[in-house]
Amino acid sequence: MNLRDGGTFDYDSLIVATGSQTSYYGNDSWREWAPSLKTVEEATAIRHKIFYAFERAERAGSEEEARAWLTFVIVGAGATGMELAGALAEIAMKL
Repeated sequence: MNLRDGGTFDYDSLIVATGSQTSYYGNDSWREWAPSLKTVEEATAIRHKIFYAFERAERAGSEEEARAWLTFVIVGAGATGMELAGALAEIAMKL
């Protein structure tokens, strides 16, 4: 295969998989609380919710309320979940 930059690589099989969907395993009610992270729009919405939580925690009236706003649950320990966890840690350390 030839790449645009002139690079090449050999392969036996090339699989192109487009259009993935998040599965809630028949529990579509989870969608409200467990947003998908498959598109740029979904990533932007999640980013908004995370920044909102940090802003609310900053204005919290008590440490208990702040901790509640800063409690995140990441389901899925694949590459995307690990990257999200790392990004949350980086944001938290800069506050």
